[in-house]
Amino acid sequence: MKQTCLHSQHVSLGARIVDFAGYAMPVQYAGVMTEHQTVRERVGVFDVSHMGWLSLRGPKIAELINPLFTKDVAPLKNGRALYTLMCNKEGGTIDDLILYKESDELIHMVLNASNKDKDLEHITRYLAAETGVQITPSFDKVAILAIQGPRALELLKDLGCPLEYQFMNFGRWDVLGKSTYLAFTGYTGEVGAEWIIPVEIAGELWAQILKAGAKYGIAPCGLAARDTLRTEMGYSLYGHELTEDISPVTAGLNWAISWDKADFVGKAALLYEKTAPTRKLISLKADSKRAARPGAKVHDSSGHECGFIASGTFSPSLGYSIAMAVVSTSSDGPYYVPFREDKLLFEITKRPFYTKASKS
Repeated sequence: MKQTCLHSQHVSLGARIVDFAGYAMPVQYAGVMTEHQTVRERVGVFDVSHMGWLSLRGPKIAELINPLFTKDVAPLKNGRALYTLMCNKEGGTIDDLILYKESDELIHMVLNASNKDKDLEHITRYLAAETGVQITPSFDKVAILAIQGPRALELLKDLGCPLEYQFMNFGRWDVLGKSTYLAFTGYTGEVGAEWIIPVEIAGELWAQILKAGAKYGIAPCGLAARDTLRTEMGYSLYGHELTEDISPVTAGLNWAISWDKADFVGKAALLYEKTAPTRKLISLKADSKRAARPGAKVHDSSGHECGFIASGTFSPSLGYSIAMAVVSTSSDGPYYVPFREDKLLFEITKRPFYTKASKS
């Protein structure tokens, strides 16, 4: 397995290490429940350096790359980030990602860890005919730290962050003689930021974050808590709610598609699916602590198998089981998942599963 530049720090903190997308990653430290609540109530820090940082440089770069993405990139202002997707010609999802526009000549993006090489090949193949476009992957040259939670902005201020908070804002921050980037984005539903930093200073900044965050009750958090946090928000995870066989339309991401923009890869297929969908993503909850695991077969009110669980977990914030499932549009609830000699019964609910109000 590959290791991030912070691997030794994770081991010294007693993290349980697992293989994720070919990387040795911390899945938990003190425990999923503890880390989850730390992010919901205070502030946590995640090492997500296994994800891929890619830069595209060229004149009027947004116009050149616009046909690659479902969302219209052209209106994106400098210093802003944009969630979007790349599709194949059949409308399946190659990846979902965030674009960061630094200038009219430079756009960065963060790619899912399992898709980095595939994405780079897809982007390179498409832009091969475009002269003047410089594609620079920095997969092993930068670390990415996610600082998330209600106290995250106070912590960043203590660390000297010069950027004003606005969700999806993005900018440069010079630290320890190096240029870094900070984006006010995240995958937990809490306020926070993702810090893109050169690997040479990652260890020192990791230590500074933990030291400065001690008064706020900070804790390092692993991928397991990251998954429960994002599932409570109903956020898609590539390989679960999105695959090359599951389109953004099926996943309920129509808001991330600019239907009126000029042609983009997969648009015709997505338009057809929009008018005649055969599958849909539904949100489910169960009055149980038993979790339906990804891949479990879903049955409808008639007892027929109608789909599968894409993501499922026990919600630490809500105290019951939640799930997202891909099912036939012709199916009706209530739904259930066979569970040993029993059934785990679900009722349809809305995303996000968790809000501040739902906890109070």
